[in-house]
Amino acid sequence: MAKMRKLGVSAMVVLALASCGSRPSRILGSIAGTLVRVGGPAPGSALPLSGRVTAKNSAGLQFAATVTKSGRFVLSLPAGVYQLTGHSPMVQTNEVEMTCVALRPVHVKAGQATRGADVICSIS
Repeated sequence: MAKMRKLGVSAMVVLALASCGSRPSRILGSIAGTLVRVGGPAPGSALPLSGRVTAKNSAGLQFAATVTKSGRFVLSLPAGVYQLTGHSPMVQTNEVEMTCVALRPVHVKAGQATRGADVICSIS
């Protein structure tokens, strides 16, 4: 009887551990936006840019996305507050890609999508 009880307890421990492995370790949210150029020869209109966008949180963790010529990007991130920056080979100063920025930090909530997080390359 004691052997059976030990086997039952062992089976329950194995099942509990197995179920932990199948759950996601953290729930993600997402940020969707556009990398754009404003100013320059076409003031008043935003021109989509290809390049890359990076999201950085206060702990210094960074997540990056490649941006196609449509300018659109989506990042899946853990919940938190992120500052977005971007770079495009189409916007350079002295042959160096300029740093483009979002106007304000973006708040990501677990299981939710945040839209309209534009990263702007402002040129004069």
